[in-house]
Amino acid sequence: MDFCSARLRSVRRERTVTLSYRHCSKHFWLLVLENPELTFLHMSRNLQRLGTLANELGPFYYKALSGLKNLITFSDPYYRLSLPVVLGSLPLVKHLCLELPKWNRLLDVTYPHLETLELKEGLVYISDMFNILKHCPNAVYLVFEGVRLEPIKYFEDMECSDDDEEEEVVLFGVEDIKAVLGGMVCRLERLRMSRGARFEYMEQFLPLLSSLTKCHNEEDQH
Repeated sequence: MDFCSARLRSVRRERTVTLSYRHCSKHFWLLVLENPELTFLHMSRNLQRLGTLANELGPFYYKALSGLKNLITFSDPYYRLSLPVVLGSLPLVKHLCLELPKWNRLLDVTYPHLETLELKEGLVYISDMFNILKHCPNAVYLVFEGVRLEPIKYFEDMECSDDDEEEEVVLFGVEDIKAVLGGMVCRLERLRMSRGARFEYMEQFLPLLSSLTKCHNEEDQH
């Protein structure tokens, strides 16, 4: 029989629970709901099947998270959760690890408690990255693992001499990103990006990260 484990840490105790897959979904979520004082919740690789089940649970997943008001560390890199909804549900979260959804909404509320953020598997426009930093002003460590940083701002139609139309690619520039930040000073100290992040487009924006002390790019070992 296959088994999976969950690490649940509260202010009063820490314990590891082992459940069979047959009862895993029901018992795991009951365990979470019965422990609203949890400060640590990590969905391990063994719980990946729960991520699939969460897709069927829909809004219940977010409702369960919203009851964990003391959660400081939350990690679920297997199920595509909405970053704004998770941040809005966990008012004290400091350390967060998520897989990016296919469509990611911009942040429009400030989340001062967040210090470290890991985003996995997806696409983020460079402007979105700085939108995150603007609304998470105390974030000091940002990780993009398997995330592509998209530099394209928009496509502009161009008229050609033969009356055919072509599209010109317009990229984000430094002034665009300054407008996103709106004068906010980023406190980010460490930035890590994996292969495929298109770091060559990111380098021009690094001077905007005045507190940055370490930038690691796996593709060329910056």
